[in-house]
Amino acid sequence: MRLGILAAVAATGILLSSAAHAATVTTSAQKVYVNSGGGYHVVKGTVTVKPGDTVMAGPNGSAAITWPDGCKSTVAPGAVVPVTDVSPCQATTGLDEFAVGALVVGAGVTAAVLISNNDNGASP
Repeated sequence: MRLGILAAVAATGILLSSAAHAATVTTSAQKVYVNSGGGYHVVKGTVTVKPGDTVMAGPNGSAAITWPDGCKSTVAPGAVVPVTDVSPCQATTGLDEFAVGALVVGAGVTAAVLISNNDNGASP
């Protein structure tokens, strides 16, 4: 049972930290391309992108990249914009990623301490 709780805490932390990096691209009626490492492909409507992807608007196209914090970047015709871990609206010091990591580790340590304090030396 205790191992299951620790696994659940760890899984939640991983999901929260990875979900924080997803962004969306909303395209215009004209061609917009996304490169996820295998070359550019046309995208339409709204699609999810990840850090490391690049977004390019065709000659008459445009797009908006929206990060989870609500920050938006416009991709003008002919521009290539990289999708980054941290939105352009946030400071690029890396402190936000450090804070998320510290929170995840802190939650795991707290759960382990609470579980061990409830052990009372009895075998399971």
